[in-house]
Amino acid sequence: MAFAYQLEDTQSGLFFRQAETFGNDAFMRAKFKDGVPCSEWTDITWAKAAEDARCLGAGLISRGVQKNDRIGIFSHNRPRWVIADQAIQGAGAIGVPIYPTSTDHQLSFILNDCQAKALIVGDQSLLDQALRVMAEVGSLEFIVCLSPIKDASDSRVIGFDALVKNGSESTSDAAEFTKRRSQLSGNDRAAIIYTSGTTGNPKGVVLCQSNFKAQTEALISTPIPQKLLERNIRLQSLCFLPLCHVLGRTADYHLQVALGTTIHFSESMKTIQKDLLDVRPNIIFSVPRLYEKIYEGVKLHAQKLAGPEKKWFDWAMKVGDQASDHMIAGEPLPPALGIKFALANRLVYDKIRKVVGFDRLVVAASGGAALPRDITKFFRSMNITITEGYGLTETTSAVTSNAPIFV
Repeated sequence: MAFAYQLEDTQSGLFFRQAETFGNDAFMRAKFKDGVPCSEWTDITWAKAAEDARCLGAGLISRGVQKNDRIGIFSHNRPRWVIADQAIQGAGAIGVPIYPTSTDHQLSFILNDCQAKALIVGDQSLLDQALRVMAEVGSLEFIVCLSPIKDASDSRVIGFDALVKNGSESTSDAAEFTKRRSQLSGNDRAAIIYTSGTTGNPKGVVLCQSNFKAQTEALISTPIPQKLLERNIRLQSLCFLPLCHVLGRTADYHLQVALGTTIHFSESMKTIQKDLLDVRPNIIFSVPRLYEKIYEGVKLHAQKLAGPEKKWFDWAMKVGDQASDHMIAGEPLPPALGIKFALANRLVYDKIRKVVGFDRLVVAASGGAALPRDITKFFRSMNITITEGYGLTETTSAVTSNAPIFV
């Protein structure tokens, strides 16, 4: 049996195939409604995301976007980031994600370096910044704002909803979008992702559809994703790594599309603890700092314990440390240790998982830096195996990772 990711050569093809399959199921959840932040989680279905991407892509074509034109995405993570990227790809253009924390100089440098024809911004603040540098970027013709805009009379700026409407009303542009999308191949350029510029100005890494397909296949070839697909199990993920970074893009976006996951968008790193408790995700990708903060929080809590509670906690930590040595080595637990470990989980570790929102976790991964050994062991004690990977933007993210066994 062939899975969707094996049948499509492009991320665009995969996304639209999955949208046809899952239709009115929730694809993305975030605290946004009609482009405006709100206090409640709001669903966007696969069908709605695909329709918006199709109409937005047609709208871009109506504004003169041609195949291989570069279009910047200058926004924090949100569902419309993904929709914008799919619109760009489907129109045959090349997306250029830019960190929303970039300075005016960094923004203008990247836009000039890639010769961007258009820029998609997340909100009014980023729009104001884009307008400040627009005069410095001769190639930049127009800006699209994902949030409602203050000045609708500025001809250089068009709102997301207005451009979607334009695309939905133009039969010829919609047909052109469908034509371009159907003609995409693995050799087509999908994105230019700029590195951090630690040796000078940022360097643009040109990635083709085949690069992203190969990375998706590598991530999905590990035991857990394979079992999920074989058993038709669809999970919930929490996305908070920046989508403008290659790790966030490939792990929190491309892989989740291939798995048919419901993606929850964290509001920010400041709200991650609350978001974890709200979502209680099955899948999470992170840099080591999140795991370190959880570990530090548990240790700090332990220092405040006293009496029998303190003794039980310390005993459970000792048992967990012994059990994790066996599990990390791939060895079965001795019967006596197995009984103790089960009791330690019931009395201590189960409670920790619930407190931090990890009680439904199936897949946990870490990248971007080394994960300290004591933290790896701590989470293994809680029956959470954190997969570690290493890669570069130039290699389309991970080139190597460990893979836990899933039965």
